[in-house]
Amino acid sequence: MSLRKRISLFFLLAAALIIVTLYAASHLFILNSYIELEDAKEKEDMKRVLLAVEATESSLASRLSDYAASRTIHDVLAGTKTDLNAFFSDSVFLNNRFTSVLLLDEQGEIIFQKKMNFETGVSHLSAPNLLSFMQTEPEFTRAETFSGIYHVGGDAMAVAVRTVDTAEGRKGTMLLERAFGPQAIRSLRAETRLPITFNSTVDTVIPDQAAESSDIWIKRNGDETHTVYAAIRDVHGQPAAIIGFEAPRDIYLQGRQTIFLWLLFTIGVAAVLIATVMYVINRLVFLRLADFSSNIAKIRGQVDFGLRLPVKAHDEISRLEREFNRLLDTIEKSRTHIVKLAYEDTLTRLPNRAYIYKEANQQMKRHEEKGFSAAVLFMDLDGFKQVNDRYGHETGDALLRHVAKLLRDCLPHPNDIVSRLGGDEFIVFLTNVQEADQAAAVAQRMCQAISKPVPINGQTADVSASIGISFYPESGTDLDTLISNADAAMFDAKHLGKNQYAFYRQTSLIT
Repeated sequence: MSLRKRISLFFLLAAALIIVTLYAASHLFILNSYIELEDAKEKEDMKRVLLAVEATESSLASRLSDYAASRTIHDVLAGTKTDLNAFFSDSVFLNNRFTSVLLLDEQGEIIFQKKMNFETGVSHLSAPNLLSFMQTEPEFTRAETFSGIYHVGGDAMAVAVRTVDTAEGRKGTMLLERAFGPQAIRSLRAETRLPITFNSTVDTVIPDQAAESSDIWIKRNGDETHTVYAAIRDVHGQPAAIIGFEAPRDIYLQGRQTIFLWLLFTIGVAAVLIATVMYVINRLVFLRLADFSSNIAKIRGQVDFGLRLPVKAHDEISRLEREFNRLLDTIEKSRTHIVKLAYEDTLTRLPNRAYIYKEANQQMKRHEEKGFSAAVLFMDLDGFKQVNDRYGHETGDALLRHVAKLLRDCLPHPNDIVSRLGGDEFIVFLTNVQEADQAAAVAQRMCQAISKPVPINGQTADVSASIGISFYPESGTDLDTLISNADAAMFDAKHLGKNQYAFYRQTSLIT
């Protein structure tokens, strides 16, 4: 996998990890805070409902106080004949939402009782629920004043009890009942603006904590809605009815949408940041590394260690480019030194046998179809052995270096080559030689220069040169043949008396 792909994958994995972490954290903290806020709001609404229920109970006790203080009730307790059915007419029941009314004398005998069925609109002169309450809860009915919730027959109802004292000293007891029926529910809905429902304790599962206290609990119906419940407790503190309302989970949904949009925004920002970072990395790193690799491939393909990488900045990659250029410098110097060792005579600093073979053969091959002509001079020093034996090798070596300089100075063209074969033998390759006299003139200058006495190391060295000359292409078409023929001509020059030159005998240029 490429470095670019690995870095891209790293950024993607890092971004994915961050997004997953943010998603988990947002659900753990942010969304839960929305849920807590939603629950708090719904519980506050339920508290309003419970206050409305309590207000219903309180208003019932207040109405009971009003009736207990009325002249009509006092007259009835005093024995005055009064039509209580007219006094507690159906309209009174409807307006006050009374379900039952019960009036007892001092001995507990029933003076008046009435019940209204709000669903049918029919009233009856009986109050079975209140009678049942008196029988089952005598301690409450004997109280001077009492109000609370009574649970009977699976239904819950508000009950108010009050002792009536007349001016004549007679006493009685009056009870009012208000059931939490459809009319009461409609009234609570209008007051709280909530879709309130009353449920039987039999039909609704009450959580353990709600069964033991007055806690409000919430049941999730999914992501869209939930139902808020609370237990209405009777005079003994036990659940008498379950009041509830279903509400949309607006706060939760808003929180979830906010988190989604926030995560979407985060993903967008992360994508832009990753794209920007990758673009910058691509420009600052990968493209420059690609250029670096391309330039190296170019140097390798051309085998040209003289090429250098362009350095355009002052960062780590530029430092790498500079170090690579220094490496090329070292390689080029080493290569130059190796080439020099391979093609240079270490004593005279003249090209050696390998060099002249390479260069001469290349020139002859390059110009073989263009009328190219050349001459090869094979030279041997006369008297060198005597100087070397008489004055020592140091003097002999110094003499060879002196001769090498003289020969180099005698070359007429820059492309001409003088080379030491070994010992006291030298080869000269002359280019663009059209006539034998041109080669002869060079040979003559060399003989004259070498024949002059040379003071070396306090001694005088006296040597001369015998030179044989062969011509390309007349005397041969390869350097080995030309050198061999020039060597033969050199021996002719020695036989003629030394310190002179001779042409190869079979050349067509011999004059």
